[in-house]
Amino acid sequence: MEHRQVLYIPALVFCCIVLLCRPAAAETTDNPGERENRIGVMDTLFWGPEIIVEAQRLSPKDELYNRPGFVALIDLEKRKNRMDDVASLLSRAVGVRIKQYGGLGSFATVSIRGSSSSQVQVYMDGVPLNDALTGTANLSDLALGDITRIEIFRGFSPTIFGSSSIGGTINLVSSKGDEWDGVGIVPSVQSRATAGSFDTRRYLVTLKSRCRRAGLHLHGGFMESRGDFDFFDDNATPENPCDDETSARANAKIASA
Repeated sequence: MEHRQVLYIPALVFCCIVLLCRPAAAETTDNPGERENRIGVMDTLFWGPEIIVEAQRLSPKDELYNRPGFVALIDLEKRKNRMDDVASLLSRAVGVRIKQYGGLGSFATVSIRGSSSSQVQVYMDGVPLNDALTGTANLSDLALGDITRIEIFRGFSPTIFGSSSIGGTINLVSSKGDEWDGVGIVPSVQSRATAGSFDTRRYLVTLKSRCRRAGLHLHGGFMESRGDFDFFDDNATPENPCDDETSARANAKIASA
C-alpha cells in the first residue's frame, strides 16, 4: 500500500502542472502578438528623410526614339503651309511603299518592308482606322489638317496599341496637350489657306474653347483640285509610235471635305 501511495503523488503533481499550463498555451496560440509583448519584442519603425526625384519630361520625339525597334517620326509643324497628304509624306520614309491608284485623292494603301497593306495597322491617336472587312486603310481619307506628327514603327507594334501587326504600325497624332495653353472660354480660331498647281486649293479652320476641365475642339477642312495634269498617251498602241501624244488628264477633279 505504501508503494502505491508513492506512485499516486507524482501522478497527481503531473496532472496539476498540465492543467496550469494549458490556458497559457492556448493564449499564446490565439494571440501571438501578445506573446511578443510579454517577452519584450516590439516592432520597430525607422523613419528616413524624404526623397524627391525630379526629371525633365521627355519630348514626343525623345520618347519615341527611346522605344526598342526601328522607328521614324515625321514632324508636320514646319509643313503646315504645304500641299501635302498622308500618302506623299509616308512615301518619303525609309522602308515604306505607297500604292496609289490615280492622282490626288485617289485610293492609296501603305506597305512596310514588303508586307501587304492588310499587315500594316494605321491609327489616329491610338484609334484603329483599318477596315474591318479588307483589313486595309485608305490613306486618301485621312486629312492632315490637325495632324502634328506621324509615328512609324517598322516591323513591330508597340504594346500601347493593344494589337500586333507583321509589317508595322503607323500612328497619326493630332494637336493636343501644350497647344491648349492660353485657351479659355472665348474661342480661339485659326484658319489657313493653301493653293497649288492644277487649281488645287485647301482651306482649314480650327476652333478651340476650354472651361475648367472641359474642352471643345472643332476642326474642318475642304480641298479641291482640277487634276488636269499632262501625261504621255500611246493610245493603247505601244508598237505604233505614230499616234503617241501628250494629253491632259480628264475626269480627275476632286473635292473633299
